[in-house]
Amino acid sequence: MDLAKLENPRSRSAPGWKIPGDISLLLRCHAEGCFLAYQVLPALGEVAKADGETRQGAWSTLLDRWSRAERQALATDSCFEALRARPLSGPLAHGALRYYAAVRRLRNHARRMIERLDVG
Repeated sequence: MDLAKLENPRSRSAPGWKIPGDISLLLRCHAEGCFLAYQVLPALGEVAKADGETRQGAWSTLLDRWSRAERQALATDSCFEALRARPLSGPLAHGALRYYAAVRRLRNHARRMIERLDVG
């Protein structure tokens, strides 16, 4: 049996099926918001209370997590632009836009805190 020819049935989608833009944006916002809240912000707290070599390790962890958060932000922003390019439709479109605004505020707050730590 040639294992390379086997497909994962979960990886296939129905022909022509696509996740609606509002749902895609909601999912991206949720993923980014959770990552910021549960990974980046706690790492910021660790850097703030650490000193010496411990601070260097905590800073390295924070920068690694922030790099991932920035990649997620690009994906979220891309979903937002795709949704904004079309007339808003779907029952969740306005909620998705509000969620996006909230995640952007959280992202900007984390960025400002990192910049303060970097200078200080």
